[in-house]
Amino acid sequence: LKYPLSYYWINTSHNTYLTGDQLRSKSSVEAYARALRRGCKCLEVDCWDGDTVKGKAVPIVFHGHTLTSKIPFEAIMKVVNNYVLAHP
Repeated sequence: LKYPLSYYWINTSHNTYLTGDQLRSKSSVEAYARALRRGCKCLEVDCWDGDTVKGKAVPIVFHGHTLTSKIPFEAIMKVVNNYVLAHP
């Protein structure tokens, strides 16, 4: 970098997956697509072990220890992958 880090704007997200408050709201894969379309370069993914399928824990994303809904980690990665492929 040519200048100190404070000279640069880094578009990030917090609780990217949430559509509302961080205690009871819905989690959404579309929230990740929206953040990417708005130029976000750093996405928060709160990943937790989900149900066990064929002896393996399937990762899920939600605001841990709250009543927010859960979404599959794989669904988020598909959205991110599609965005990256469409916007190299």
